[in-house]
Amino acid sequence: MEALLLSVACSLFMLVWRSSQPCLAVLGRVNDRFEFTDIRLNLATQTFPGLLMLRPNNGIFFANAEGLREAILHEVQASSGPLRAVLIDLAATNDLDAPSAEALSGLLKDLQGQQLAVMLTRVSDSVRGGLVRSSGSYGNGVSFYASIVEALVSYLSADNQLGAIDEIVKSGIKTVQRIASVYHSPAPSDVMPDS
Repeated sequence: MEALLLSVACSLFMLVWRSSQPCLAVLGRVNDRFEFTDIRLNLATQTFPGLLMLRPNNGIFFANAEGLREAILHEVQASSGPLRAVLIDLAATNDLDAPSAEALSGLLKDLQGQQLAVMLTRVSDSVRGGLVRSSGSYGNGVSFYASIVEALVSYLSADNQLGAIDEIVKSGIKTVQRIASVYHSPAPSDVMPDS
């Protein structure tokens, strides 16, 4: 029984330790596609001048919140060119506990203090509620978007990059055409030809 309890405790410790390590993707658009991926894993990606797109790959919670905040600030400082905006995709975070809400609110204020526009995408209602509880002023200057594409088009529109918007729209149309062709292709016949 003691060995079983020890193994459960070790497993829980390893789970929390592994989850506490910040795992942050720096996003770029896959060339000619309607997809976004980590630029360090796929070199065939397109980034946009002045915009840093990030995605925490793990949910934000008390054990990794401060480390993730530091990792994001490090990416901002390490950016190769001058930044105007930071986009953070929160799809992996379903809820915020009090320490993670405080860390995220602090991060948003830090980014705004550097005169950066802050864009959040795919924010669940419970995450938004956690931000409201931690700091009523988080929303000043923070823009919320339903998707990365919506945020990116908004950024490019404000920067008057209409050619880049056209390219994204065309890749979206191609993606829809590919999906439609899969669903509208003739099904293989179940009937064997007569011999």
